[in-house]
Order: sequence, then C-alpha cells, then structure tokens
Amino acid sequence: MYDSTPCGFSTLMYYRNDKVAIIDHMAIDTKVRGIGAFFAFVDQISDFLTTNNIFPDYVVAEIMKRSQSIEGQINPLHLIRLLRTIGFHVVQIPYISPHTGILDDMEKYRSTLMVIPRHPLTDLPAEECKRLISLIYDVHYLKWYRRAIGTDKMEPYEAALKNCFAYVAANLKKNTLIRLNGSSELSEDGIYRSGFTKHALDFTRTIWVVSPIAVGISISFTQSMWVTAVTISISVLLVLGVFIFQPWRERLMRFFWR
Repeated sequence: MYDSTPCGFSTLMYYRNDKVAIIDHMAIDTKVRGIGAFFAFVDQISDFLTTNNIFPDYVVAEIMKRSQSIEGQINPLHLIRLLRTIGFHVVQIPYISPHTGILDDMEKYRSTLMVIPRHPLTDLPAEECKRLISLIYDVHYLKWYRRAIGTDKMEPYEAALKNCFAYVAANLKKNTLIRLNGSSELSEDGIYRSGFTKHALDFTRTIWVVSPIAVGISISFTQSMWVTAVTISISVLLVLGVFIFQPWRERLMRFFWR
C-alpha cells in the first residue's frame, strides 16, 4: 500500500531453520515508482517481521546489473543506494544471480549480493558466506523453479546452477573473510570501487549541489560584479572544505537527500 492504494508487491521468504530472510521480486507501479513507494514497502516488511517476532540473522537481497524491468530500465545503482540507506551492505564477491537465463548466458546475470546482518559486522567468514549462497541457490531458487518450470528444463538448469555455485565458491576460497562494504558505486566486475573514486564522486555531487546555490544567491541579491566574485570565491572555498572534510560532506548530502 502507498497512500492507501495498492501499488505493487514484493516477495519475502523466511527460512526459519537458517534464520535467513530473502527479499525478492519487488515490483512497483510505474505511476508511483519512487523513493516514497520504496520506503512504504520497507515499512510494511519491517512491520511484518516485528509483528510475527521474526528476527533473522541475515536479510538478503540481490541486485542484477542488468535490469529485469519490463516497464523501462531501472538503474541498479539507485536500488543499491536505497538499500544502503536501510542498512544493507555489499558482499564483496563476484556473484551470479541464478535466474533461469543462466542456461543461455551466465555472464548476463552478474549481480550484487547485499545483506543486513543482525549484528554489526564488517566482514563475513567465507564459510558463512558460502552457506548463505548455498541457501539462496539450492533452497530459495532451486525449490521454486522445480514448481515453476517444466521437467525438461530442470536438469539443464540444475547443471547450470552447479556451475554458477562453483564459480562463486572458487572466489570464496581466496579469502577467509569476505568484506561487507557500504559503498554505493559499482565497478564492471561487480566489486565496488576504491574509496578514492567514491570520494571524487561525492565531491562531484557536492559541486552540483553547492554551485547553483552560490550563483543563485549572488544573482538574487545584487548585480554588482565584485559581490558576485566574492560570493563565488567563498562558495569555492566551502566546496573545497566539504571535499577535504568527510563529516561536512556527509552532513550536506544528508541535508539535501534526507
């Protein structure tokens, strides 16, 4: 419900024995698709979990790099940023979403795996990460597709699923701990960019916010050239200050995007 009107649906599967909740298949009417509807869904999911005394160790979501929306393209980075605002972290591994399309081309289903751990974590043991992915693949997806697709496709799909799991598991073997990252910028291989790149991107966003304000103020209050020059100079200094001091930047971004 959004503004007292049904606007879409989302699937929430809770696997009680594993204490894992998986959010899947979120679809929102294009007429109301936006931040408001997203947070309305979040509130309903949160209320459902609380009302039913469900407290999972992990809440999991997948974001495909390639949009599956029929009604236009959805930027996956926007979804990742929204999920970050409610506590999701990126699992820093190359990940393949086990959609039936992996039968044709596994590469098209490279995705970002995101989790909310019940306890504050910055890393996840590789074996725990492997357990989560096994649950997603062999329980969440495999059992669903056994009901949804024909028996003639099931055997090839299971083989493709094993290949995907082997690919992801091979990358897990390289580390004993898997980093959970809060960054919002996706690189080509599904791993998040360096802190420097994100810093520069935040700086660019800040310039886009501050510069029009500075110019607008100078033009609104006076036509004097020297006042305009002083205003722009002060604005440039403020932008540099925001670039250098991360707390300033975070406060500014929260003010305009809260």
